[in-house]
Amino acid sequence: MATGRIVKHGDTYRYIISVGRDPVTGKYKQIWRSGFKTKREADEKMRDHLHQLADGQVPVDQTLSQFLKKFVDDHCKGMKPSALWTYDYTCQHYIVPILGKVKLDKLSHSHIQQLYEAWNAKLAPSTVHRIHRVLRTALNYAVKQGYLVKSPMTRVDAPERRTPRRTILSVQQAKTMLTWLKQRRPGPYKACFLAIYTGMRCGEVAGLQWGDVEWDTNVLHVRRSRQRTKGEDIVGTPKTADSERDIVVPDMVMNELRLWYDAQRAFHRLVEMPWDESLYVVRLPDGEVPDPHIFARGVKVALTKLGLPIVTFHDLRHTHASWLLESGVDLKVVSQRLGHSSISVTADVYSHVTRRLQEDAVKKLENMMGGETSH
Repeated sequence: MATGRIVKHGDTYRYIISVGRDPVTGKYKQIWRSGFKTKREADEKMRDHLHQLADGQVPVDQTLSQFLKKFVDDHCKGMKPSALWTYDYTCQHYIVPILGKVKLDKLSHSHIQQLYEAWNAKLAPSTVHRIHRVLRTALNYAVKQGYLVKSPMTRVDAPERRTPRRTILSVQQAKTMLTWLKQRRPGPYKACFLAIYTGMRCGEVAGLQWGDVEWDTNVLHVRRSRQRTKGEDIVGTPKTADSERDIVVPDMVMNELRLWYDAQRAFHRLVEMPWDESLYVVRLPDGEVPDPHIFARGVKVALTKLGLPIVTFHDLRHTHASWLLESGVDLKVVSQRLGHSSISVTADVYSHVTRRLQEDAVKKLENMMGGETSH
């Protein structure tokens, strides 16, 4: 049975819990928690810890690797599939290989800084910052669950976060790519067409249904996101609450959608399949619903064959936004169209575009004023 005691340590208090003799080493095992301002606070935390040990809620001696598995299984299970995958992948491929064997209660800020230093030379700043965010969330969870009294993250300097400048396609390059895909990859063609002309995310494109198309007003309703994980379609809400939005599109997009709609209905009549407006917009000629992963592969294959700049499927969304900004569309409108949580997110991602627009505006002002300056 575990027992505990309170010890004064300088100006603070700590508690020490003895959990019996290690059967392998023969040594007595102890758990230390320090940094409490009062003896009463230390005593309350110690009693909670002893109660959790008695119930088997808190492992006596666990490594960071063991804790991160529990963190992903318990805390992250309610996340969207893409977020759950990101947390699990980040833990298992970036954190565990370097710090996995460190005891959770022995993890220090210097360990964490070493983790960042190890990856700084190999990974993009955005990826290192993602490692920081995931580990910070995990350690906050450890504090909340009673595994730690205080997160070592409080003494860690966050790695620099630089928003990468995205590669975008010119109008002609985008049209060339779409023409190539239309003749050879019908699924990726439809997905790329929608991404370029609406700015929708991959999952949003994959989750668009015919019932989301408002023919009379040229509006597409973004209401869901579809992904495929381990062969199973996972359908949920878009990334954030602001991502549920209505997108107005030009007539040429509606005309293209009408062609797809008519073709799909004709196919259903031919094979005598019932029609339903909840069917997905992006489907293959045989009626199959494609795996969204083929969209990105289609983009890469097309651009490689055509000798054009290689961009990701997500970059097509950035291409759409950049075109709008360069056409003089207000930043707030672009932000709403993309479904960003705030206009500051849009301004941050497209700072290189808005800066160029400001420079153009200054030149126009200077030309309007005749290049004169006051003395």
